[in-house]
Amino acid sequence: MAWWVVAQHFLQFSGTASVAPAWLLRGDWAVNVFMILSGFVITHLVLEQREPFWPYIRRRAFRIVPIYWFSLVAALVASSVFQLAWVTPWVGSVQMQVDRISLVDENFITHLILHISLMHGLFSDYILPYSSSAILSPAWSLSLEWQFYLVAPFLVLSLAKPGFKRWAITISLLLISAALKLYPEKLWQYPAFFPLSTHFFLLGIFSRVALLQIQKSKNWGLPVAAILVWPLPVGFSVPALIWLVFLYASLTEWQGAGRTMPSPIHEKIIRMVTENRFAVFLGQASYSTYLIHVPFLVLVAWLFRTSTGEWSKEIATFSAVVSFLFLVPLSRFLYRFVEMPFIRLGRKTRKATTTVQETRELTADGQA
Repeated sequence: MAWWVVAQHFLQFSGTASVAPAWLLRGDWAVNVFMILSGFVITHLVLEQREPFWPYIRRRAFRIVPIYWFSLVAALVASSVFQLAWVTPWVGSVQMQVDRISLVDENFITHLILHISLMHGLFSDYILPYSSSAILSPAWSLSLEWQFYLVAPFLVLSLAKPGFKRWAITISLLLISAALKLYPEKLWQYPAFFPLSTHFFLLGIFSRVALLQIQKSKNWGLPVAAILVWPLPVGFSVPALIWLVFLYASLTEWQGAGRTMPSPIHEKIIRMVTENRFAVFLGQASYSTYLIHVPFLVLVAWLFRTSTGEWSKEIATFSAVVSFLFLVPLSRFLYRFVEMPFIRLGRKTRKATTTVQETRELTADGQA
């Protein structure tokens, strides 16, 4: 999904978007799949670990914030040359890009504070123009993700229990989302405000809550679900269909784990994809890839423009290819030396918190 977004931006930057398949330019579909996946994974963590809020949110912060701040600094460095590299006739939306640069400069300190705190997605364009995409445009989804992290423990535990409360919360969230989208003017440039993307998170949440039931009926239940979502708007139906395929593959692998008899042909095909070493290699560093690719693309383009003394569609295409090739080792480097150290630190703090909590419980039991 991360590389899908990267491909869209590289095609737009090089001016080759017109010859690309239309679906390849729908990076928003890829981001929506990620939101569904996030709903699924965070629900699993909340239900299985049952840890207090502060250790949970601290560990989430260690996971996503360090590499985000690193990429934010890179975006700030690249901002001075962004207009030279990106604002060109073949990229399109020239006036929007110029307006964004001008308006962001007027309120730069506000944008910076909101971006550092990951709260930039909360504010509508009516309140703060281009708030969600001001400095590091792909990071609008990070603000959305952070908003979900903040409410997830309370939301998941409420939705995991059957009954009236579950459906009241679900319907209320969907109605709020629909009301915001029915507003005659677009309030947010991107759906970076949590209520705007609630339906994707809910799909992931309920996929995990009902996982055992889905597993029992996957051979007929998931195809029926695919038929039901197909007629819906493509912004939801395509990500939902991709998710259903992923869910089917995951449950098939789960079902086949430890089986001694030969696997059916469809399980072998699934393993060929999911156990592909190159895909796993790219996937491990895909978070870094997603965050760093725009500033890196701009900086490489600036180097080419400076060295050649000119800027054309052909030079832009060549610089995009070069940055595309170097993006893989750069992402791996950031994954190893920025992401992983802080992920390990987050795990250590969780273990320490758990030990302290267990000690307190034992002390309390002893006193009792």
